[in-house]
Amino acid sequence: MAEVGVDLDALRQEIEKLILLEQVAERRQQLIEERLDRAVEQGMSTEQIRSELGLSKESIGKLLRDDPPTLAERLGISEETAEGLAEPIG
Repeated sequence: MAEVGVDLDALRQEIEKLILLEQVAERRQQLIEERLDRAVEQGMSTEQIRSELGLSKESIGKLLRDDPPTLAERLGISEETAEGLAEPIG
């Protein structure tokens, strides 16, 4: 097999960094959704939230009703692969 000029260790490290960033993004998204839920529970209308945050109707709807994609879905890899690559990080 011909040797390819790719540093696979560096590539793996970059993927691990991406996974770490995605985990942080996922947690931040959860926190945002919790804050939105609290605002609605405290009587703020979704229209008021949408208007003040400058969100489209579609965006506020997605934030309030849809679950975020999993880490693996975001990266386009299997759950097993995501878990395996995240192990050295956590």
